[in-house]
Amino acid sequence: MNNTTLTNEQKLDEIYTIIRANERRRMQASIGRIVKWVMIIGFVSFVASNPEIFVKKLTEIIQPIVMSQVEDMMTTNKDALMESVKDMLPKE
Repeated sequence: MNNTTLTNEQKLDEIYTIIRANERRRMQASIGRIVKWVMIIGFVSFVASNPEIFVKKLTEIIQPIVMSQVEDMMTTNKDALMESVKDMLPKE
């Protein structure tokens, strides 16, 4: 605003402009939230209706990692694993 005195009508116009801008921002924010939730629900429903796509892809990615970790664990802790297996077996 400038330093000149404003009439009451000009002040009301400025207040009205500010209120309209706030309402517009609030409306855009609520529309954005609605769009976000629609997209999330759509994605979840797609995953729920086609789980084999995602499970297969995740299995392809995770299985080699898990297998290499198990192999590493078995090679580094071979003696300890053998002892724990022997302890679990019934003794004669």
